[in-house]
Amino acid sequence: MNRIIHLLIFSCACLFIQAQSGYTLKGTVCDTLNAPIPNAIISLLSGDTLAGTSLTSKEGHYEFERIRTGKYTIDIASENYLPLSESIKIDDDKQLRHTLKPIKHFDLEGITVTADRSNVITTSAQGTVFHLSQRAKRKNNVYEALTEIPLLQVDPYFRKIGSPDGNKVILLINGIQRESSMETVDPADIEAVEIMDNPPAKYLKDGFAYIVNIKLKRKMRPFQVFNINFSQDVELFLGAGGGGYEFGNDKFSLRLGTFVHYYNNEPHHDFGTVQSGNLNKVYDKNKNLDYRHYEFWFGGDYIPAKRHYLTFHGSFFRDKEMNDGEGNGSLQSGNALPIDYKVHNTLQSTPKVGVGRVFYRYTLNEDTRLENELGYSYNASQTDENNLEEGMDYYYQQSVHNKLINHRGNHILDFIKNLSETSSFTIGLNSSFTSSNIDNFSSINTTFHYRSWNEYLYAGYNGQWKRLSYGASAGADLFFNKVENNKDRYARLKFSVSGNYKFNPNHSLNVYARGFTSMPGLSLLNPYNTSTDSLLVLKGNPLLKPNYIWTTGLNYRLAKGQWYFQPYLSYTHQHDMYDRIGSTHNNVYTITYENKGKEEQFSSGFTLRYNLKNIGYLGLNGNYQHHYFETRHKGWFSGQFNWTLYYKSFTWSGFITMSPNPYTYQEFSKSKLYNNSYTAFFWQINKNWRIDANVRYLIQKCKSERWTDDPSQGYHAYVKRTFPERNFQVMIGVQYTWKNNVKRRNVRQLQLDKSSIQLLRE
Repeated sequence: MNRIIHLLIFSCACLFIQAQSGYTLKGTVCDTLNAPIPNAIISLLSGDTLAGTSLTSKEGHYEFERIRTGKYTIDIASENYLPLSESIKIDDDKQLRHTLKPIKHFDLEGITVTADRSNVITTSAQGTVFHLSQRAKRKNNVYEALTEIPLLQVDPYFRKIGSPDGNKVILLINGIQRESSMETVDPADIEAVEIMDNPPAKYLKDGFAYIVNIKLKRKMRPFQVFNINFSQDVELFLGAGGGGYEFGNDKFSLRLGTFVHYYNNEPHHDFGTVQSGNLNKVYDKNKNLDYRHYEFWFGGDYIPAKRHYLTFHGSFFRDKEMNDGEGNGSLQSGNALPIDYKVHNTLQSTPKVGVGRVFYRYTLNEDTRLENELGYSYNASQTDENNLEEGMDYYYQQSVHNKLINHRGNHILDFIKNLSETSSFTIGLNSSFTSSNIDNFSSINTTFHYRSWNEYLYAGYNGQWKRLSYGASAGADLFFNKVENNKDRYARLKFSVSGNYKFNPNHSLNVYARGFTSMPGLSLLNPYNTSTDSLLVLKGNPLLKPNYIWTTGLNYRLAKGQWYFQPYLSYTHQHDMYDRIGSTHNNVYTITYENKGKEEQFSSGFTLRYNLKNIGYLGLNGNYQHHYFETRHKGWFSGQFNWTLYYKSFTWSGFITMSPNPYTYQEFSKSKLYNNSYTAFFWQINKNWRIDANVRYLIQKCKSERWTDDPSQGYHAYVKRTFPERNFQVMIGVQYTWKNNVKRRNVRQLQLDKSSIQLLRE
């Protein structure tokens, strides 16, 4: 079946190729002295879509073939020259000539100043495109630069990028997925940041509802980038650091990097109460967390010829967590006297993850391309947990030892066709295979087996009619699963429909609807007990199927001058949810899961950003959510105020959350995680060195709370975890960045219109 579908896609591609026709566009680029300019970047755009790109030859020539009739924009860029943009209409073969004017300001460091496009914001049916300010482009840390984008939640210390509404985020570089750190991404090379909050069906397969696509300029000369950074709190409990190195030219690049994050024997405290049947338990434990996260990544790009592009990426993650706790507890049955006991917990977890990906793109012509991607991931983790409760006439001991081995491979094939200057068509196939084993070395030795073959076929269309842009895509997900001895086959449909109407360049309204599935994780499928609690048994259900999520909503976007404002409304309906099924037997509460629940969610909120010209920005996010379960409902508000202010070489930034966020609600449980508010000061000493100081958990204390309430089974539980050392946590950091973009010449000529100036040795 897989071969047949691949053959159909390839046949469709061949039919489109045979139907090609169009015109030829040739041109010559020269300077004001009529000298040809080689290696100038020529970009041919149809609306907001890149229709083709090329480089000028030694004689300054370029050529595009098979161009369809329509209106286009030609952007020309070359070092030491002012960029040029021209509009043309293609209705016949054309021969053009362009003249670039030299940059009229310079210094011995070769610094050039370009226009600030941070207020240039464009919208489409799928999302919004932002541009960085020149201040952000001069930063040496890409994560700090991205904090300027209103629709992103960025943690520059732990290298995390999230969405304001908590949706699952996938990070793309020039449309290609990258899992790991971006240490070698130079903010100066970022052309645009595209936020797709209405993604096509291709990405809905894995539940990604928020796409961040960072578009980078193509490197046109030899370059090197080296970056290293480190941050440490003054109490020596928490630290993070990493770095990267990349080198290359206009044909290839190689990069590698690392990132480390750790908690060093950090103390924290657990307090809990449990009622199960006629038993009541209270415990109070002091614990120490020792955590290490190691990450290594490498990759590269290769352009062997004009129509070919190859990139590869590999990364390895390893965590090591050790959590020891000791304390006291009390167990009481009915009206009997309570039994006091000592409690001792140990937890050791060591997950390891390796990921590899190879991507190849073949551009058949300016309108058509084929993309192939091969991926493989390996996940091996071992968890050892032990709980000992010992008192007068009371003894309980339970251990859980699990070892997980997971393999996953996939192949993605895409055919993309630009049908006109305002429309495009995509068809693709994602084939994957997953194999997982969980060995349980507890009181009895058991092994949980999971196998899955998945075929996902999808297609999509994007177009524009006057002020209206629109997109529609759909996918069919076919599963062939074997979970333990249960074989199962089923299909799930996914779709995404969106439209965007521009009232004028500053105002637009976006409407969307999408439906997709959420796959149950292995922990929900594993039928063996994974709890060490004396009053709780936690088991999965191997018969679980995906739950379905249908959501619709609208966004209004205002981008005018220094203001960006986006209010939104959304409605979500979920069915076949993984409902917790609880039962109490001999005062022990057992939890498993079934596909039977449904839930409705209503959400409204806004994103507001005001750019303070040349000195920074102020931002405010707000969100109200109301969840309707079968037996109850709950609503809550969350918000955040954020800012960044500049003064010469100093930067002050931070954010303050205005409520516990995020909440997590289920029908019989809820949890609260009190988010980190922080403020930071940066001093850019020179173009290489930067030091910073920040205060984390500035206002709210670091803690989490969880409640479980199942009155029909007589079970109630509450646990609170606090981290006293993370309250008002001061951290000091340093960063060193070195860039070498081009070999400097001893003598350089700078043209000023029709005159010239001779520069002596730099």
